[in-house]
Amino acid sequence: MGVAWRVGVLRRGTENVAWERAGVAGGWAEARSYAVAVLTDLARSEGRQEYRVEVGDVVGIVNPGLDENGEVDTTDLGSALRLHRE
Repeated sequence: MGVAWRVGVLRRGTENVAWERAGVAGGWAEARSYAVAVLTDLARSEGRQEYRVEVGDVVGIVNPGLDENGEVDTTDLGSALRLHRE
């Protein structure tokens, strides 16, 4: 049995999360890795929005800030999800 993951964005002016990508991975670490990669790509393309990430039964809400150059800071977006599932 795999671990499901999905990533979405709550765009400005909308009331519902648009789930952009989802999948099932072999384990927690793999599912987290996929979700964080998709989250990072989505934040780079969508900019400063509110993002939702789910891995298994763990839900994270991510609001990226700006870096010193005024760009969306995608550093450590995965910190919304713990590294290991206990």
